[in-house]
Amino acid sequence: MHNTRLHYKSNIRLYKYILLIYYPFYTVTLYYFLTLILSNKTM
Repeated sequence: MHNTRLHYKSNIRLYKYILLIYYPFYTVTLYYFLTLILSNKTM
């Protein structure tokens, strides 16, 4: 029981790192798509 709890904590830490790395890419792609849609609407 104690081992699974420790594993869960390490998973949360890993998830935080993944989020930290992935989040900028996500925002950049989202921003890119938004600008693409806006440019298409103006054209």
